[in-house]
Amino acid sequence: MRSSKENVEKLCRLLGMAPAERFDLDHGIVFIADSGTLLFNQRDYKTPHYKTMWFVASEDDRVDYGPVLYFDWNHDDNENWTSETKRRARINRARAEAAGFMRSRQGVRYDA
Repeated sequence: MRSSKENVEKLCRLLGMAPAERFDLDHGIVFIADSGTLLFNQRDYKTPHYKTMWFVASEDDRVDYGPVLYFDWNHDDNENWTSETKRRARINRARAEAAGFMRSRQGVRYDA
């Protein structure tokens, strides 16, 4: 069964993440989902954390998944950073990983 964009969004929500950003990148659309709040008692990560994930929907309706990125509760520990600044850092990391994936898949350079 092929993954559709709707199925991927459902998967992200089941993993405790909501859509955070969407942008076009050459021959695909990159979707990023982020937990937004700290997650506790997850079997795959024992300490409080955030999750961020990316995936690319191609023009041919193919969906490529990126890994779930885990961030410790105190990631980028800087007293001047707000929770929104940390959220943007997580999203920017996902953007960079998605752009790297697209570069490797198509052999061209992208700036995220």
